[in-house]
Amino acid sequence: MPFAGDSQIAATVTRAIGRNLERSGRVPLTAHAVSAGDERSTPDLPALAARGAAHVLAGSVTPLPDGRVDIRYRLWRTRDGQVLIGLSKVAQLADVRLTANRMSDEIHLGITGVASQFAQRVAKVVVLGTSHVLTISDGDGSNTQQALRSPKPVGLPLWSANRSQLMYASLESGSPAFYLQELSSGQRRVLPQSPALAEACQKELR
Repeated sequence: MPFAGDSQIAATVTRAIGRNLERSGRVPLTAHAVSAGDERSTPDLPALAARGAAHVLAGSVTPLPDGRVDIRYRLWRTRDGQVLIGLSKVAQLADVRLTANRMSDEIHLGITGVASQFAQRVAKVVVLGTSHVLTISDGDGSNTQQALRSPKPVGLPLWSANRSQLMYASLESGSPAFYLQELSSGQRRVLPQSPALAEACQKELR
């Protein structure tokens, strides 16, 4: 299912979309096809439909002079030739995979009518030796980054509404407390405690 264009970037986009759709359990890739061409030319939809493909996806990636990448794609329904999606996204090179995850959400919705969360980032705590590490990763588990490493227990990670901040419980100060951390800067502050928060913190970290 190769996207056309720069081979390395195209492979990243192709692989991310394929894995996301397959992982959803709703879009078996054996029942859908991706054209070997790009989004500018209409594939032979009747022939692909005869091979069992209900939908066809084609796209291309083009590096831009400023270092960004232009990613274009189109999704057809084979039974009537209708174009369900025709979009272009410009992304920083470092954000190509995240952009592919967002594209996966749009493609999944176009095919199934059901929203997915491939582009949703996931926060979780893992224990590595004596350290408690708060990690953030893409929905497929890739692009894992460390938000916090502490010798004290950490738990209950919760996103802010705009997903730019993360709240979590910690025993770093010696007593249970909730922290709010700005992900872009790493700055954090202790939140005012309420009886309900204190109780939740105690239960999670004891």
